[in-house]
Amino acid sequence: MNAAGAPCQKVGGVTGAIDNCFARAYRVADDQLNQVYKQIRQVLTPEEQQQLVAAQRLWLQLRDATCKAESDLYKGGDAESPAYSACLEEETRQRTADLKTTYGWVIANSK
Repeated sequence: MNAAGAPCQKVGGVTGAIDNCFARAYRVADDQLNQVYKQIRQVLTPEEQQQLVAAQRLWLQLRDATCKAESDLYKGGDAESPAYSACLEEETRQRTADLKTTYGWVIANSK
């Protein structure tokens, strides 16, 4: 929620509004991740696709565990749900950036 460049920092202090903002931001980040993931899969060999799928599944487990641990810091408080949504958004945005860094050259060379 407090990361530099995180969306929703200027949303008023109402917890529901903050949670909704981060939930929307997460959906946008997830859509972007899915677009990049699809682009990457289209240019990989079947073996490379399997490796990417395996890595993505592990990343999802890591993301979920990370966000649960972060939101548990606020367990029982008003910030628990927004912290989880904010974490999902940040981790997803970071994963998209990581995939672009790792596979960007593969996409560029396939054109």
